[in-house]
Amino acid sequence: EPKKAQNEEQREIKKSILPIAKQLKQYAKGNIVLTINNIEINQCPVCEHDFAFATNKVKHGLTRKCSNFKCGALFTANVDKTSKKVTFTYKTYDVACQSCEQIIVIPEEKIRNLDKFSCSNCHSQYIPRGEYGFALLSNES
Repeated sequence: EPKKAQNEEQREIKKSILPIAKQLKQYAKGNIVLTINNIEINQCPVCEHDFAFATNKVKHGLTRKCSNFKCGALFTANVDKTSKKVTFTYKTYDVACQSCEQIIVIPEEKIRNLDKFSCSNCHSQYIPRGEYGFALLSNES
């Protein structure tokens, strides 16, 4: 029960912070990071969906998936030992849409899984194409 109460408290904090973040968005370029009670809210660079995390529980090298199930971007946490600041790195591919020339940001996971993706501007759909090759490892028998 204490864990459920803690999760509920984190959801309430996130609900109260989101309207503030939306109001600040017009004055800031790039991602806005807010921290209250060791909970930070950051934005996915691919889909711009908000995700919250507890700064005191994040470990260096931890991999996390975007909370937007349609996105699938993977983030790797980097914790600065001296300042305890948490940053996330991610691998994306920027591709120009062949229909409208808008830049499409594609998470590495979608490319690796050969998943479909679409342009957010004109909704053209794409699928990565590729050829998987296999190499035989030396057989020690």
